[in-house]
Formats: sequence, C-alpha cells, structure tokens
Amino acid sequence: MPKFFLEARDAFYIRVGVVEQYTSLDVISRFNNIGSWTLTVPADSREASILQPGGGIIIWIEGVARPVMSGPTTGVTRAWSADQPGRGLVTYTGVSDEWLLWSRITLPVPGNTIANQTADRYSLTGPAAAALRQLVNVNAGPAARADRIIPNLDAPSQSFGRTLSVSTRFDVLGVKCAEVAASAGIGWRLRQGTTDRLTFEPYTPRVHDDGEVVFSPDAGTLASYSYRLAAPTASRAILAAQGEGRNRWLRQYDDPSPAPHEWFRTPLERFVDRRDVPVAQGADGSPVDPENPSTPADPEALAQLDQAAAEALAESQALGELSVTPIDTDLLRYGVHYQVGDVVTVDIHGQVVTDVLREVRLTDGADGPRVQPVIGTDGASATPGLYREVRRIWNSIKKLEARR
Repeated sequence: MPKFFLEARDAFYIRVGVVEQYTSLDVISRFNNIGSWTLTVPADSREASILQPGGGIIIWIEGVARPVMSGPTTGVTRAWSADQPGRGLVTYTGVSDEWLLWSRITLPVPGNTIANQTADRYSLTGPAAAALRQLVNVNAGPAARADRIIPNLDAPSQSFGRTLSVSTRFDVLGVKCAEVAASAGIGWRLRQGTTDRLTFEPYTPRVHDDGEVVFSPDAGTLASYSYRLAAPTASRAILAAQGEGRNRWLRQYDDPSPAPHEWFRTPLERFVDRRDVPVAQGADGSPVDPENPSTPADPEALAQLDQAAAEALAESQALGELSVTPIDTDLLRYGVHYQVGDVVTVDIHGQVVTDVLREVRLTDGADGPRVQPVIGTDGASATPGLYREVRRIWNSIKKLEARR
C-alpha cells in the first residue's frame, strides 16, 4: 500500500516542516476539479504548531515524482474529551490549489480595468493546452493585471491537443478551464512541487488499452467494488436567447444518447436562460441580430447556444459510477502506473467497464493506507449526492451572475 509523505507550508508557500505524526488523513483528488483533504493530529504535537491557518500542506506518495495534491487550510477544529488521552485532537480541512482558479472570473478584456471592459467577449483559437494556458495566464497568471495576479503562480507555455475556438465572458475561470479540457479530452492540474511556486499544467491523460491497468478480482488486483446508477434530471434543453415575448429566440435540444430513455419514457425538460447571447427571432421565424433584425444572427452566437445546450444536458445526464478498492502491487500502483484522468479498465468476472478515472480517495489511519478510485461519467464521485448538487448550484449561480 502507498506510503504518504506530508509537508506543511506557510501562507507564502514556504515549507515549514514535515508532518510525521497524524491520526488520520483523507484526500480526494478530482479530475479537472477542486479536490479536498482532511488531516487530524494530536493537539500537543509539533505538527499542531506548524499547521496554521493561512498555510497548507503538500501531499506526496513515496516513489511518485509529482505530489498527489497541494492546497491551503480552510478550516481548523480542536476537540477534547475526558476519556481521551493528551490534550485532544486538531483537525485541519482544506482544498486543492485548483480552487484558486475558482477565485477568478474571465474578463472580456483581461488587460483592462473592470470599468473599462470595451469588448463583449474574450475569444481565442488554438490547441487546447495553449488555450487553457492563455486563459489562466491573462486572468490569474503573470500576464494578468497586477491586482488580479495569483501570487507564485506560473503558467508555462504549452501547445498540444485539438484546435478549439474558445469564447468567454465573466465565467468562473476554473469552470471554463474544465469545459475546455473536457471538450478536448485533456486534463490540467495546479500543484506546488519542490519549489515555493505553483504550476498550472495541462496534460494528456493516458489511455490504458494495452491491459496494463486492469482492476479485477480474478487477477488479484481488486479487493472490493460498488456501483451506482442515477437517473438523468433532464434530457431536453429549451434555450432562450435575446428578444422579448414572442420575439424571443427559442430553440429545443434533445439528448441524442439512449441513456435518458432507459429511465423514462417521456423527455425531461429544462429551461436555460441565455439572454446574454445576441440572437432574436425575425419576422419569418429565423434567427437574426437583435440590433439589426434584417441581418441573420452571427454564427458564433448560434454556436454559443449549441454549447450552452450541450453543457446543460451534460450537467443533467444519467450518472454511472464505479468505486473500487484495488490491491496495491508492484505492478499496479497509484501515481506510478495510473492516476486521475486516465482511462482504466475494471473486469468483474467477465463484465468489463472501461472509463475515465474521475476521482481517487486516499486515506490513512488506524486501518492503514487505502486507495479508492472512482470511475465513470463526468460527475462521478465518492461523495456523489452532495458533491454533484453543490457543483450544479455553484455553476448555475456563477453563469447567471456572468450574464447580468
């Protein structure tokens, strides 16, 4: 099983010591999203003195070149009872450094002040990794305005993945990065490594189709599993763009996959308000420019509606998640042979599932270290109900705010 190595850092990302004495560790690493961690230490330990609000931790696995996660402390709880030896326990909770990209929005003109946003949208075209790097660099990295730069953040040049056209306006930067990466089939992470700097790094997940990574009880690489299915919450999106009343442009999008019909005989409708998209309905029912009804709507604006519909249906899709407890061997170790974002295979007595490893939960405590990958559709999670609902609400609110 994995052996963890933990370092404590201060608010300036400077290492202040190694965390050796702890009673429990719980880490959830998520693909293209915010991870979380919980660490409990004795209140009278050296660790309790170096783990401070404003600081954070860096989590490594022995033998793995990159850290599993790094991130700040977001909460501290101290507890004691009379039947407990010592001075009690201190529990630190935190998130992964990826959350920093959720603290920035994408500006139409990133180099200008908020009061001087002279364009409707920020657009770029290029390889997916280059597009991701550019979005981060101009909104949070060294190329951002001085008051928006995230301290110690580097966004080195990258250029790979299929060519994309990206358009954004007051979106949450982390959400936009996740959308761009998903459309290109690539991943990204934000970590602190061996220096006091944070690095934004797009990467290409590995597809293990050669039989190298197979979790199977028959092969002695799987200790347990559980599978969960959840019905879709919508299978039809009704998009509304600009215009007023009956002149408002409406368009219907149906989920083309068979998944919704496996659950319900009738479509489940969801209304999506996108009055920020400049498309209105002309006198003949065709899409037109709201400012000039005699001119057809901009194809880019119509493409934005297509993208919004795809996002709405993706958020509402049927969910399938497979949680497994692998047996860590020299030939199948997390971080060495597979990691979050990889496409892996689970073979349960001949029933084969091949999908993206969306999340990995790492724990260490009285029962020893444990690895629990979660495989499945986008949104699959070891904490499915709460995590999926909070993510949906957060994304919806932020998108609504961006349109006002």
